[in-house]
Amino acid sequence: MPALRDLLWGVLYPALAAGCIWAFLGRAWFRKDARFVTSLAVAAAFCIGYAGLLQGAPLEPTGAREWLFWLAAGGALIAPLERLTRRDPFFVRALFVGVLLKFVLERQYVNHWQGANDSGHFPGLALAVAIGISGWYAVERVARKSPGVGAPLTLWCLATGLALCSLWSSSGLYAQLAGTIAAAMGAACVLAWLRPGTWFAGGGAGLAWALLFGIGLAAHYYSQLSAADALLLAAAPFAGLLADLPGLRQQRPQRRVLLRTVLVLIPIAIACARTHAVYAGLGAEDGGSPESYGY
Repeated sequence: MPALRDLLWGVLYPALAAGCIWAFLGRAWFRKDARFVTSLAVAAAFCIGYAGLLQGAPLEPTGAREWLFWLAAGGALIAPLERLTRRDPFFVRALFVGVLLKFVLERQYVNHWQGANDSGHFPGLALAVAIGISGWYAVERVARKSPGVGAPLTLWCLATGLALCSLWSSSGLYAQLAGTIAAAMGAACVLAWLRPGTWFAGGGAGLAWALLFGIGLAAHYYSQLSAADALLLAAAPFAGLLADLPGLRQQRPQRRVLLRTVLVLIPIAIACARTHAVYAGLGAEDGGSPESYGY
């Protein structure tokens, strides 16, 4: 039963892996000092989901999809590395984003950019670097300023929105990979509900953002996710920061989380509506059958 198998490996097993690591291995939902396991939980969820959905680890990676597995595996070290450089984690984050861009966009460079006017692609790459690093800081700020469900819920909304947009943009595979992150963040939301004040900063929230950022890049360059919709999705964490404005941050924590979630969902909902409109239009042109849409 392929549907059951996809549900188990794409949702259930990643959620169990992340939840068990957070809850038991480092007792991260009890102790702030146990944040060294935060990135390990996200990495385990993604790698387990990837290996189950694609029937094994890519031992000879050749493209963005395969490299995402190894980027996630290496990302397990982000939390301990950030702890070593906690006064200035910028180097760790910038290095990871740079490596991610290198491997995710390598085929795009070889197939389309190499030999062309290389300087013409610099603004897009500079924008990608800026979004990758600043988005990391945005989710980390939410995780530190509002311990508990704030950052996991933001990332769950983003992962779910990216999964839907990828699915409606001709890539069910990238949708499934984004779904593994959504499953991990769903487990984090459950833990935060059981133990208010749970600490997810220091690596886990950042790695989840970086992997979603990489999936979004791959869905844009190697599938049909438009640049406008990719930018709308990337804007979601920044929209959530509006809940920290002086006139809004005096609200009670529960209302602030609700407001942040609504703000995050606005650009995500717009992107989903746009991609679904295109998807529905192509389905109608093909006689109403979305099966011809490439996934």
